[in-house]
Amino acid sequence: MFKRQSEYGQDLFIASEITNDIPPIEALEMMEQLSKNGFEKLMKETELDALATMGSDAATVLAIGGYPAITVLAGYATRECHLKCVLED
Repeated sequence: MFKRQSEYGQDLFIASEITNDIPPIEALEMMEQLSKNGFEKLMKETELDALATMGSDAATVLAIGGYPAITVLAGYATRECHLKCVLED
């Protein structure tokens, strides 16, 4: 099962699977603290108003910290896909 884990970058995932659970309240408090001391601190120190990324991966991080996010999906992979705009908050 673990033969090809390093090839696909699964080391962190495997390590997380074998650790003890963090109680939900403690996990939430830790994520809020990480948001305040990480993302929010960076935005204030650099006087930034927005975060722009390729894709919607940052939306989850922003949601955990309680920050609003706008995800604009622009483009298509095939002719059947249409331009879409999705507003998240």
